[in-house]
Amino acid sequence: MFTGKGTGIDPGGRGNPHMISRDLVDQFGALLRDHEKSNATIEKYTRDVRTFIAWLDEADAAEAAEQEQNRAGHAVDRETVRRFKQYLKENYRITSANSMLSALNTFFKFMGWQECSVMIFKTQRVAFRSTEKDLSVEEYQNLVRAARSRTGRGEAGGRQLGLIIETLAGTGIRVSELPFITVSALATRRATVSLKGKTRIVLLSNTLCRKLRAYCRERGITGGPVFVTRSGRPVDRSVIHRRMKRLSQAAWLLRNTDQRVDDIALLTGYENISYFHRLFAARFGCTPRQYRIRK
Repeated sequence: MFTGKGTGIDPGGRGNPHMISRDLVDQFGALLRDHEKSNATIEKYTRDVRTFIAWLDEADAAEAAEQEQNRAGHAVDRETVRRFKQYLKENYRITSANSMLSALNTFFKFMGWQECSVMIFKTQRVAFRSTEKDLSVEEYQNLVRAARSRTGRGEAGGRQLGLIIETLAGTGIRVSELPFITVSALATRRATVSLKGKTRIVLLSNTLCRKLRAYCRERGITGGPVFVTRSGRPVDRSVIHRRMKRLSQAAWLLRNTDQRVDDIALLTGYENISYFHRLFAARFGCTPRQYRIRK
């Protein structure tokens, strides 16, 4: 349990206002690290608490001398947190607001300031998700063909991206979990995914394993993760997301703007216009101009 008691931090006595400062956030991050939280969790929780402090900076500036106020920290009580909660409701999606409130409540628990904690927003669970973003079989096949048709150097080539898409679709794993698809996992057809303190087994189909083993032989990959850069590091998920989004961005621009096709190609990162046309046709089954007419 997180609490200010025993951490070397005075959580504030009865009748004394709780004072929050950036130094406390740094100590909060150190405690999360001691509890073996992931780096992503530590970064997220401390960022959310700093967002609260930044909001206090603006709120208090109108009432007191800002520089002195910032040196001493900000007084915090439940009413202040409730006003911050209203600010989140007006400026963030509810899911994001609840995530930030959870981080802030964890900080209060760490400090022993439980009386400052607030309830998260109530949301109604959606029984059935929207199918608007689902891919049809034909669209999925077009996506894989488009990825395979990419040309480029090393890891930027289309064969890797096509197999990444097939792996994600065939296993249901997240992009961040791709490093757990290893050469040894192909031998057993079982990948052990361990992330955020949780471990699960993902089964790999014969067909997928066969394709990935052939890919490893072609690339000379004999151990470790299957999807790596030329330097041997796991492919960064931001790179994967960027590759997969570019064509979707081009399609959106074609449907929703009057920009020239060539300008859209350049805007989405395709300097070779003829290559963009070939890739777009492979993904959507028509030329960019035909796609625009169908909108």
